[in-house]
Amino acid sequence: MAAARPGAVSRRFADLYLHAATLIALAPALMVAVGWTGAKFGLLSAEFGLGVMAYQWAPHVASASVAAGIFGVIVALMAGFSRFWVRALLVIVITTLTLLAYVWERQAQPWAPTLSHSSAAMVHELS
Repeated sequence: MAAARPGAVSRRFADLYLHAATLIALAPALMVAVGWTGAKFGLLSAEFGLGVMAYQWAPHVASASVAAGIFGVIVALMAGFSRFWVRALLVIVITTLTLLAYVWERQAQPWAPTLSHSSAAMVHELS
């Protein structure tokens, strides 16, 4: 299989795609922040803010950001890696840190239930 020549993808496309991939990589952290803040201030129910938004939807978006990050590296390689490598690496780092945070949260306190299983109990703590 022949290697792709630099410039096989337009720089404009690579620029737009890597901006979008960065936003996708930041979305799970934003979802968790909105869910937690909304539940804390009574704007969202704890079941929706913490249980659904932070611990169900955000991990799925984080999984999608892995694919966006890998494709971002491919786009950076095809558009000229010397110009786009920093943004491609940034997307991969943000995604990796997000996924590590989810793994750490689930394993941090094995004797206590995670927030995803006790979001109803959080209503009393947040009040």
